[in-house]
Amino acid sequence: MISVLRTALSRGHARKLVAGAALVVATLAIAVGPALAASPTVFRNIASTVPGNVQSVGFEATSVNELGDLVQLGAGDRSSANLPVTVVMSSWGCQHGGNATCSTDPGATWLQPLTLTIYNADLTGAVPAVGTVVLQTTQTFAIPYRPSYDAAGPCAAKNSTGWYSTLEAKCYNGFVHPVTFTLPAGITLPAELIWSIAYNTSHRGYAPLGNDPTNALNNPWDSLNVGAFNFSGEPSVGTDVEPDAGFIAVGTGGTFGRDAGGWSTMPPLACFGACPINLAAAPTPTPPPPTLAPTAAASLTAAPSEQIQGVTATPVSATLPPTSSKSPSDGGSSGLLVLLISLGFGSLGLLAVGAQRRTIRQ
Repeated sequence: MISVLRTALSRGHARKLVAGAALVVATLAIAVGPALAASPTVFRNIASTVPGNVQSVGFEATSVNELGDLVQLGAGDRSSANLPVTVVMSSWGCQHGGNATCSTDPGATWLQPLTLTIYNADLTGAVPAVGTVVLQTTQTFAIPYRPSYDAAGPCAAKNSTGWYSTLEAKCYNGFVHPVTFTLPAGITLPAELIWSIAYNTSHRGYAPLGNDPTNALNNPWDSLNVGAFNFSGEPSVGTDVEPDAGFIAVGTGGTFGRDAGGWSTMPPLACFGACPINLAAAPTPTPPPPTLAPTAAASLTAAPSEQIQGVTATPVSATLPPTSSKSPSDGGSSGLLVLLISLGFGSLGLLAVGAQRRTIRQ
């Protein structure tokens, strides 16, 4: 399977990917405010400094419904309430247009539901398998569109329609963006676990969103990827139990399970616990884009719930500390951990998806 991903690398950045929560029960939240207090890290395969973009797996382009990995946590606190989980995403979508017409207003984002699930690892067989669900939470994040293409900038001279990172002197077609989930309280995480992320695109995921060519948001979920990259020296804490195997659900009726071979060069990126990350790249400022129709806000309705050990419950509201205007990458916090405000999200029906194509992109 992994060879299919590599073969598709050259197919270009016109492909688009997902957004939407995928697994029956969900909790909705928006990332805002100052960095979240957390216990010391018990697993991390994300470097302390992350470039402008990383190799990634696209859900829409590759028929992926769910992606994750089997890891062993290191020594430390395993209480779910104290272990936020950070996952690296890669955003390829432009706010307006695409490729040579790609235009994004500085700071523009869309609201994206993402589902994190933690499973017990079934170690009774010859190879590890997916066990029972430990916990599951769906939270909504403000995901940035990739920066604009500048026809007069350095990328044009490099025959690229990407955005230019001034600090790295490099062009990228995607834009790295870590997201941090808070976990529902009340459970101690197992020493070995399988974590996964899931979301819906127009045609992929457990509940595809369907075609909508007139969508004012430019269907950015179809251009959202999950970072899968082997940083040197990682994991720095904890263990990737099977470095050359991952866990994935692909295609119509595909179930989430072990996929052996090739994942050592592209492990899905995650961190459990305190995870300060320095985002090394910054886009070159470009002139304001021409006046275009305003972007419509995402419509989100609520029925807050969470699932822990297969039991559904209503989360308790929490009093929020003062918020901060600083983002995780502006030097105003010790990393990328952010406070997640519980809002609520309705459950989604599961639908099968078709056509099996897979790819990685950078």
